[in-house]
Amino acid sequence: MQRLRRELTRQKAATPKVLSLIQREKKRVDVDQQLAQVIGQGPPTILGFFFIGVGGRSVAPAIGQAFGPKAIKASTYNLVRWLDQRSQQLPIMAAQGVEINLPEITEIAAGGGYFNMVPDPDGIVRWLPLAVSYGPDIFAPLTLVALQHYREKAPLGITLSQLGVREIRLGREKIPVDRFGRMFINYLGPPSIFPTYSAAHVLNGALPAEALKD
Repeated sequence: MQRLRRELTRQKAATPKVLSLIQREKKRVDVDQQLAQVIGQGPPTILGFFFIGVGGRSVAPAIGQAFGPKAIKASTYNLVRWLDQRSQQLPIMAAQGVEINLPEITEIAAGGGYFNMVPDPDGIVRWLPLAVSYGPDIFAPLTLVALQHYREKAPLGITLSQLGVREIRLGREKIPVDRFGRMFINYLGPPSIFPTYSAAHVLNGALPAEALKD
C-alpha cells in the first residue's frame, strides 16, 4: 500500500479519492493494529512473553530497547525491598535476552509476564521461577501477573538480600519460595488430571460453552 501510494504520487495520479481508498485499505489489512484495538477493550488482557538464556548472567539492555516503560511497569514487581545493601549479583535466575510481542500490542495490554519453565535435570518441571532478572529489573511470571489483576491489582512485592529472595507477597498473602525465587509446584495429581481442549475446537465453535463455564 505504501509503495502504491508513492508510485501514484510520482505519476501524479493520487487524487484525494484514491488516497482515501488506499488509507482505508491500509487500515483494513493491518491486522496487528486490529488486534491491539481488541486487546485495549473490555477486560484487562495479560500477555505472555519468554526470556532467552534463562539461568545465566543477566544482560543489561538499553532502557526501552526491549520493553517500553509502560510494559516494564506492568510486568515487574511493584514493590522491591532490600534488607541490606543492594547487590549487583543475586542467586536468582537471570536472562540473556527476551522475545516480546509487537510494541503496539505490548503497550496497549494491561500487563505481561514470562512463561518460561525450567525443568530439573531429569526433564520434570517441579519448580516455577517467580522472579527473573533482566537488566536492572526483576520480572514476575505470567501466572502471578494474571492473579494480581484478578485480585484488582493487589501490590506485588519481593524482598531481597545478598543471599537472594527472602519473600514474595501478593497483597498480604505470602508465597512460599526458596532463596532463588522458585516456588515448588504442588501438583494435585498425575498428568491429564485436568481436562484439556483444542484451541481449534474453541475457534470453530465445536466446544460446548458448558465445558469452559465458570
